[in-house]
Amino acid sequence: MLDEWLPWATRKQPFDLCMNGDALDGVHHGSVTQWTHNLTAQADAAREVLGPICTRAKRVYWGRGTEAHVGQSAQDEERLARDMGALKNEAGQYARPYVRLRVGPSLIDAHHHIGVSGAMASQFVAPGKEMEQCFVDCARWGLETPDVFVRSHRHRHSEQRIEGHKGNIIMVVTPGWQLRTPFTYRLLGGRATTPEFGAVLIRHADGETFTRSFVRAIKAPNPEVGE
Repeated sequence: MLDEWLPWATRKQPFDLCMNGDALDGVHHGSVTQWTHNLTAQADAAREVLGPICTRAKRVYWGRGTEAHVGQSAQDEERLARDMGALKNEAGQYARPYVRLRVGPSLIDAHHHIGVSGAMASQFVAPGKEMEQCFVDCARWGLETPDVFVRSHRHRHSEQRIEGHKGNIIMVVTPGWQLRTPFTYRLLGGRATTPEFGAVLIRHADGETFTRSFVRAIKAPNPEVGE
């Protein structure tokens, strides 16, 4: 992703990076399967993994994740975002509740959370409702509607587009960075789908805002040979 896809997708031009939450696993839901419960060690590992892409970015913006993973009010992710050089928002937060950016003339609205569905057939329901509620609220208060919605949390990539008066309106859910956990084996999506890894690029060129996605999966375990 870093050495091949990113230079191609950015055309080797400067880019801003948005980390969209849950960069730490934390000690969540009473689980004991993390490789370490030492949050300092988890943060050190996150710096090692995320450092190469953060150092390549012109600016780093950081949206906070789920409190179960990153601490109350994202206090653990706040320290990590600060150490990784993320920009502060107007309230002085490095790991901010949400990220709003301009890419060309387009307004980007990024939040970590989105409703989760284990069934592939229903994966577009929650993102569609998210856009609908935002459009209603913007109309109610005379606000600018986003051109690109970015959500995460699901660990599964998807994208949908609808037409608007300015062109395409995009809702993209980013892939994750986590392997299966004992919790996921209880869910339809966790049992039946392969973990996804990757990133999404939002770019404006030739009068159009569009996305490019890098998504990879892992191989299934080799089947054992019975008698």
